[in-house]
Amino acid sequence: MFLRRKLADHACSTTSSCYNPKVRGLIEERVVSKLLLILVLNGLLADPSAALDNGVRVNLDPRNGSGQTGVATLIPAGKKTRVVIDLSGAPEKAQSASIQLGPCDASGSSAKWTLKPLREGRSITLVPASIDTLVKQPAAVNVRGSGTQSAVACGNISG
Repeated sequence: MFLRRKLADHACSTTSSCYNPKVRGLIEERVVSKLLLILVLNGLLADPSAALDNGVRVNLDPRNGSGQTGVATLIPAGKKTRVVIDLSGAPEKAQSASIQLGPCDASGSSAKWTLKPLREGRSITLVPASIDTLVKQPAAVNVRGSGTQSAVACGNISG
C-alpha cells in the first residue's frame, strides 16, 4: 500500500487533478498494473541460465535397452535442492525416480531420496538435502520403468 501511494504521488506530481480521489485511485491502479507488467515481462525475458549458475546438470543415459535419455538438473534452494528431470522417449505411464547412493553401475544401491514420479517424462521434486551434500558423495539419479525395478535411465551426479 505504501509503495502504491508513493508511485501515485510521483505520477501525480505533474497534474493537479490527482487531488480528486477517483482520479487518484485510477492513477494508482494504472501505475501498479504497469509495474506488475514490467515485473512479469522481466521474469519472462530474463536469461533462465542465470538460475543455473550454481546448479548441476546430470546427463541421464538409457539403461536396459529403454532408449530413454534426458537430463536431471539440480538447482540449489537454500538447504534443499530442486531436482528437475526431463526424459525423452518416456511412456505416458508414471515412472519412479530416486537419488541413490553410489554410481549408476553399483549393484544393490538403494534409494536415498525418492523423487516425485515422472509423468510424460517430467518430474520436479524438492529434496531435503543441499546441493553440496549431493555432490560430495558418489550418487546417481535413477529412473525406473513403470511396474518394475529395472532402471530405464541413470546419471551419475558430479559437482
